[in-house]
Order: sequence, then structure tokens, then C-alpha cells
Amino acid sequence: MNSKKFSKFELQLQGKKVLYLQSGKGPVILFLHGLGIGTTIWDYVYKHMHNQFTIILLDLPGYGLNNDLHVAPDFEVLTKFINDFIKKKGSVDYLVGYSLSGTFSHRIAQNHPSSLKKIILVSTPIFYSHSIVLLNWIFQAIGFHPLITKIVKFFISQFPIKHLIFFLGGLSSIKNPKSMNDCMNKFGEKSDLSYIFTSASTIFSPTQFASISVPIEFIYGKQDDFATSLMAKKMQRYCKKSVLHIVKDAYHLMPLEKPQELARLIEISCSFNKKNI
Repeated sequence: MNSKKFSKFELQLQGKKVLYLQSGKGPVILFLHGLGIGTTIWDYVYKHMHNQFTIILLDLPGYGLNNDLHVAPDFEVLTKFINDFIKKKGSVDYLVGYSLSGTFSHRIAQNHPSSLKKIILVSTPIFYSHSIVLLNWIFQAIGFHPLITKIVKFFISQFPIKHLIFFLGGLSSIKNPKSMNDCMNKFGEKSDLSYIFTSASTIFSPTQFASISVPIEFIYGKQDDFATSLMAKKMQRYCKKSVLHIVKDAYHLMPLEKPQELARLIEISCSFNKKNI
């Protein structure tokens, strides 16, 4: 895949132009990113993938190619945005949701479009306690005004605050700071930071569970203290068919920390499913 270039495409959703990148041939994998970093989070991953899939990279509203596209910063609305994209595209076989987008993908799995053969959740957090809404309010406050957002972004990027945040959150290893620094450098790049903080606040609420019939693969870092394997096991209880992969020595920033291993697991998951359809 690293030998191929991505082309830019667009489609209309509810009268709004949505841009996305696409490359390759074969079954279609739609990649969705996490909080703060758009589709560039996958740069290291797809370079390790072979040329047997079509890869689509979609920036959510407020991010990257779609930084001027805003929908209501609501969990259900953002989930519907992704769902509508899949239905309009009409040929998405596999959905990969990382972290923030994993929570949307988990909801989609509960009533998935017919084209989806499998959903892959990477480092996806779920929450049980109603006290998590405190983070919801904090993120809304950060996104309230562009100036507040800029101040917060500057503040959290400083040493040693940056190290403290990553250490306490189990997001990455400060002993190997490359992925941590990559994350901070890419955070908010070419995106509407105020909007993405406001929209990200919607995930900080107790997770709604329901029966899931579409096959699910969970990929989690063993050292991840933000999205833990225990969370994945909780979601597995509602899945008719699922597999959990634990990646050794990986924290939350798996696309930056372990891109080759993550690419391998995604490819195996999709290739295995392709052979058994």
C-alpha cells in the first residue's frame, strides 16, 4: 500500500460535501480516527499493509479535509454521520474505529449497515459511572471559545504537563517519547480544535449496551490504562462472535507505537473473514 497514492473523493450527505481519501483495490476497509488527530494517525499503519484491500480514510466533521464541516456535536448525530457515509458509499466491508471513533463504531455495530462484514475496535474506551459526565463538561468548556482551546492546547503540550498527562492516562510510555511527541505534534493539525473538543465531549457518558450480531475484533494495548482489555471483555458479553487481541508493550497510541503489529492484526482479521464469507 505504501507504493500507492491516495486520491481525494467527495460525496454528499444531507446536502453537505464530505471529503475522503481512497487507495487500492479489493474489499473496502474504512478507517476512522480518534480524538485530536485526523486520518494522519493511520499514516504509519497503512504503509505496512499489502495491496489486497481498498483503504478509505475519513476525517470526521471538524477534522482535516472536513475541518469546515460541522454537524451537531452530539453522540447520536456523529454516529449517524458515519453510518450514513457507509450506506451512501455502499461498499464498505470492514470498519476500523480507533478510540473516540471506536465508541461510535460500537454503537453502529448494534444496528449495522448490511454491507459490513466485520467491525474492528482499536483501543476503544467504554464508561460505566455517571461521574464521567464531569469530563463531558470539561471538554465542552475547553471547546466553548477558540481562545480557551488554544490556551489549553498550549498548556497541555508543555513539559512536564505533557508527560504527566500521558503517564497518568496510560496513553503512551514517557520512557519512549516518540509516539507521545508525534501525538502532540499532530494534535489539532488542520482541524477546528474548538469544535472537536466540543464534539469529543459526547463520548464521556455511560455506554449503552445491546446485542451485536456482526463479528467484532478487539485490539487493545496491554499497558493501556485509558481503554483497557477489561472494557473489551465487557463489550464481548454482548457479541455473538468476537475475538480479543492484546498487544504486548502497547499503550493507547497504538497506531503510533505499534503500527506494524496493528496493520498485521487488521489484515489478518479482514483476510480471514474474506476467506470465510
